[in-house]
Amino acid sequence: MSRVADAIDQARAELAANPRLRLGVWAIVAILAGYFAFVVQADRVDAASAAFASADATLTRGRDLLDRQDWPERLAASRAVEADLQDRFWQAPNEGLAQANLRAAVEELTAGLYLGRPRIDLGASRPVPNAPGLWQVQARFVAQVGGSPVLRLLHRLASHPKKLVVERLDMTRRQEALRVEMLLSGYFLLDGPPDPDDGEG
Repeated sequence: MSRVADAIDQARAELAANPRLRLGVWAIVAILAGYFAFVVQADRVDAASAAFASADATLTRGRDLLDRQDWPERLAASRAVEADLQDRFWQAPNEGLAQANLRAAVEELTAGLYLGRPRIDLGASRPVPNAPGLWQVQARFVAQVGGSPVLRLLHRLASHPKKLVVERLDMTRRQEALRVEMLLSGYFLLDGPPDPDDGEG
């Protein structure tokens, strides 16, 4: 410890005796202080420059949008897309009629396909999250079929004008026939409040 104290005392003595050495030390301190101040200031300048560039880009996009002259056409196209999408959904006054409409649609889709022991059971009926007024209504279809009626049924489902989703399709071979089980979902826009008498299932 005495060596360190001796070194410090010697450095102080040299600084006191040598004005040039004192000047050099102060110059080094000033350079270091200026360097750190410059680095901090450069970071602030970079951050301000990035913020300005972002604001400028936003302002440019806003000006471009204001200068557009095709807003009526864009609005008409958006409304057409919305109407087309709305036409793809089923519509019903309430949940009970939605279930009845889906059952009738499945009966119509399977008509004339020579199905053995067809059965249609209504499944879950629930609102779609984050989509006010939109309900998912499910039906379970079970039947025994030959080979080609399955393909025709799938084609009818795929080409149906309303939104029908095959949630699950199970096919099991039983002798000369296939046992087909499908879980179908129809998506309904309900015009009124859900019917309290219609529970799930």
